[in-house]
Amino acid sequence: MTESGERGKAVSPRLVVLAGRKGKPSLLPFVAVLLVLGLLGMLALLFLNTELNKGAFTIKQQKATATKLTQEAQQISQSLAQLNGAGALASQASDLGMVPNGNPAFLAPNGSVLGSPSAAAVPTPTPTAPVTQATTPPPPEPTHPSATGSSR
Repeated sequence: MTESGERGKAVSPRLVVLAGRKGKPSLLPFVAVLLVLGLLGMLALLFLNTELNKGAFTIKQQKATATKLTQEAQQISQSLAQLNGAGALASQASDLGMVPNGNPAFLAPNGSVLGSPSAAAVPTPTPTAPVTQATTPPPPEPTHPSATGSSR
């Protein structure tokens, strides 16, 4: 036989009807999956919201700390500027017994002296409070040679 003859005699597959489920399919597994997914989504959103609030609280604390440190730095800078100012320098100089010279002299870059140098006038001290001397007995004189502190 030829090929065309064999094709015509091929056996066709039989269709078999299987017994199916009777009634409506159950929606319970589908609803359970949706509920679990919804619950997981809500928990994820709750966790995300909590973490964002923690981050916002931390940022607020860090900003407050930064503001406080900036204010402290400004106060320190102001204190330093006051200590380095001319008034503080003059006050420290007078505490050391220095007096201002009303007739200063300057050295020019070529080495010559500009102005006529003169000594500053010494101001007379002004008494601030009467000084009273307390009478204290003199220390006892040592009687033993080792108490004098001299060593041979």
